[in-house]
Amino acid sequence: MFLGIDYSTWWFLVFGAVITGYAILDGFDLGAGALHLFLKKEESRRIALNAIGPVWDGNEVWLVIGGGALFAGFPVAYAAIFSAFYVPFMIFIVGLIYRAVAIEFRSKEPGKIWRASWDFIYFFACTTVTLSLGLMLGNVALGIPLDTNYEFAGNWLDFFNPFSILVSITTLALFMMHGAIFLTMKTENRLFAKLTLLAKNFTIFFVIAFAHYPVHLVVHPSFERPNPLQPAVLYTTYYHGVGGGQYPAAADAWPVSLGICQLSRHHCYPARYGSRRSLPISGICPQ
Repeated sequence: MFLGIDYSTWWFLVFGAVITGYAILDGFDLGAGALHLFLKKEESRRIALNAIGPVWDGNEVWLVIGGGALFAGFPVAYAAIFSAFYVPFMIFIVGLIYRAVAIEFRSKEPGKIWRASWDFIYFFACTTVTLSLGLMLGNVALGIPLDTNYEFAGNWLDFFNPFSILVSITTLALFMMHGAIFLTMKTENRLFAKLTLLAKNFTIFFVIAFAHYPVHLVVHPSFERPNPLQPAVLYTTYYHGVGGGQYPAAADAWPVSLGICQLSRHHCYPARYGSRRSLPISGICPQ
């Protein structure tokens, strides 16, 4: 025990903080890549790449720290999750590799076909990484089938369930919104105006995608009901942030808003569907 909280809960909070840091910091990088093809001019694409150039590789370090924290705090969960998500996680890793290659190789040749090809690879890699991350997040939130030894008891096709697909789309919308807001802080003139419009459109896309409770309540009636604070907080973030032109404030407000939404939800961890689809933290954290 430390400060009245057991160590398993501390590890849970540490791991959650690290993954949240990765989503916030690498989220705008991936979002900038996912919206890359919306920028039609060569100069605009070059400016967007230069904006994330100094930070994109450093932001990936949070992912490594998250894996280390999961292994140190929850070795059983680490084994179960990484074996269960082998296929989507390998797609995730390959996407990160191709994103790095596209960023580095794009400017090596001046040809239009060369740069257009790497632009598409960059866009596709960022979109694939984001969707696979959302798919894994959705399945972790929903719960994965485990046997009595906490080993994965399903197949990779089980991951493509309606709830996880919705979470995957919501993650893409969130990162695109985050990336557009970040790029508005790094640009000016006509490119700034275009990104402003994209930021507003992606914010609407995110709010619509986030409001998917009616769908998954039909699929999983036992899932907890939506909290009325969620749409209010999201609308306030949009109105006072993107809608009011306060882009730095909006960039900071969306993770805070989502944090408030999640904290306002009761009994949100570690599982909702019983021990067969759960890794209770009190039983898998070394004492």
